[in-house]
Amino acid sequence: MTTTHPSVLITDLLKTTTLAAHQQLEKWMVYAIKSMHTQEQYLSLLSLFYGFYQPVQQQVLPLVREIVTDWEERRQSELLWQDMQVLNPLLKEVPLCRHTPVYSSVGEALGALYVFEGSTLGGSIIAKMVRDRLPGLPTGALQFFTGYADATMNKWAQFRQYLLSFADSEAKQQAVILGANQTFESFYEWLQGHSITHTK
Repeated sequence: MTTTHPSVLITDLLKTTTLAAHQQLEKWMVYAIKSMHTQEQYLSLLSLFYGFYQPVQQQVLPLVREIVTDWEERRQSELLWQDMQVLNPLLKEVPLCRHTPVYSSVGEALGALYVFEGSTLGGSIIAKMVRDRLPGLPTGALQFFTGYADATMNKWAQFRQYLLSFADSEAKQQAVILGANQTFESFYEWLQGHSITHTK
């Protein structure tokens, strides 16, 4: 179990305790993008993200709405769906992950959102990588990765404040860390079980 203490910022604890899982996921992501050659493969990538984000956000957002007061603006699965509709307007559904973590507390739910909100910080880099790989990508197909755009750092600062305000005890810190690590690990397992490079 991770050693925690209220005098140590939860944001610092999360950064150190999730580092390995974060780097593992980042490595997968970079490889997947560098392997893309078609818009169909990009659509497959978005579908994988949606397949995990949608059921997780469906679980966690109701748990955190009293703390994350702007939670309605953080529905990233909706941006994924909009991107997919740009690429394929006839798309009706995609497979959803059936083995997401079960978030049993507000702290665990905040840990999951830490993973999703933290990913927005590198979104502009990912968006550029995708554009470089797929220069003919339609306008409007990168809403998920561009995310909050110019407001990204402000939205991240606000989310950090939500975390700091909540995690004022060791028990709450442990719950947040557990939720974050479970989310990282489950997301990686979901991605590992699929391929986006089968289309030519």
